[in-house]
Parts: sequence; structure tokens; C-alpha cells
Amino acid sequence: MKRFLLLMLLVVAGIMPAMAQSDDTEQDEIVGGTSDISFRKGVPVAGNRTLNRLSGTIVAEPQLSTVFVETEVVMGFNDAVQDFDIGLGVTAAYVPNRWGFFGEYRRSYYSDWGAAGVVFRPVMEPSMVDWQLFAGPAYTTDGLGYEIGTRFAPGALDNTGSFCWLSGSLSMTSVQGCRYYCVGLSLSLSALVFLSVL
Repeated sequence: MKRFLLLMLLVVAGIMPAMAQSDDTEQDEIVGGTSDISFRKGVPVAGNRTLNRLSGTIVAEPQLSTVFVETEVVMGFNDAVQDFDIGLGVTAAYVPNRWGFFGEYRRSYYSDWGAAGVVFRPVMEPSMVDWQLFAGPAYTTDGLGYEIGTRFAPGALDNTGSFCWLSGSLSMTSVQGCRYYCVGLSLSLSALVFLSVL
């Protein structure tokens, strides 16, 4: 009888934790805790943000860059002088959320011009790439036209601050039938390209 009673106690002791298990495997629950443990959201941890997020580690809230500055190389065919034209420029953009604005100034061999317009982020969710579209009117010494383009930068999962040190853009400016193609690189990429040429 003592053996049977001991066996029943062991069975009950083994069944109790098994019955306490939740069938819902989708959500984690905190069953118990003490006052000296604090569960806080958004505590940054060291290491790669993307790997930490994939492994389920809490990382700081993702953020997208808001300020972009790039140097540009401009190439195109100038119909007014019937010759190939090349130049340099600088562009800056401020994109606090989904919408923002940009402005730029370029100087080429035959003309100089400026452009300004709006910037649009099609995707706001945290991702590896911050993709932007921009468009606006352009003014050159040859007349009025327009500019359209796109920019790529590190997304919210890998971003380190509001100023973007690493970005690239491609755009096309059309003025009075002349088309110019522009490649823009952020300050750090521009410096890297300049040093590699030297």
C-alpha cells in the first residue's frame, strides 16, 4: 500500500507541470517573476541589429534616416551646343517620414542648374533598404524642365542615426529636349571613390 501511494504521488507530481503547459505555442507568457526583474521594450543590445532581430532579441526601435547629402556626377548631351556635357553637383534631402523634399545645384561645362521637389518613401516598414522616389521641376540656363529619380540607403534595421552617411541615387533631368543622367553618392561613398582614384 505504501508503494502504491508513493507511486501515485510521483505520477501526480509529474502530471501537474505537464498540465500547466499551454497548448498555445504562438505566444509566450510570463508565468511568474520577481520585482528585481524589469521587462522593458526597446532596450538596445550590442551586435548586429538584423541578426539580433532575427534571433528574437530586443533591439532599439528602428528608425529611418531623415537627412541625405550626396555629391553628383552629371552626364548628357546638350542640344543647344550639339556637344556632350559633363558636370558635378550636390543634392540634399530632408525626409522626416513618408514625404519629404529635396533641393540640388549642379554645374556642367555648358550650363548650370538647380532643381527642387518632393521625396516619397513607398515602404515605411523596417527593412534592409530605404527606398525613395523623388521628382520636381528643374531650371537650367537653357530653360525649364523636370527631374525624376530614386535613392537607396540603409533601411531601418541597419540604420545608426538620422544623418545618412551611405546612400546612392540615380536620376534623369530633361530640359528643352536635353536629357542629363545623374549618379549621386553620399559623402562617405564619395570620399571612398575619390581616395580609390588617387
